[in-house]
Amino acid sequence: MNAAGLAFSSSGLLRLLEGFGLTGNWSWSFATGSQTWSLGLHGILGLSAGTVRPSYELFRDLVHPEDQAQIETPSEIVEGGLLRDHTVRVVRPDGSIRVLSTRGRSTSRRRDGPSALPARCSM
Repeated sequence: MNAAGLAFSSSGLLRLLEGFGLTGNWSWSFATGSQTWSLGLHGILGLSAGTVRPSYELFRDLVHPEDQAQIETPSEIVEGGLLRDHTVRVVRPDGSIRVLSTRGRSTSRRRDGPSALPARCSM
């Protein structure tokens, strides 16, 4: 079977994978500053969708203090499109700890820097 023969869309597959609670996605538009987190990412982080405003700063706050130095600052991401792959611990609001693998890539580089960043976190 080839990809054309699959009976579901990539967004359907994403929802299926997120339903297992092992992956989540987010995006960040640098032009507007808006960030969107998927239901899966909210779940991995131990947050209820609609109760927090998605932001990279909030994500950084949830990263274990001993792991924070290895992840990029917001300015490194916005100005240079820099977001390396990481494995970090996050401390959920209930105190439980999850180990996450993060990956993101800037897209559509403008002359003065990147314009957006899609990213993924998985356990």
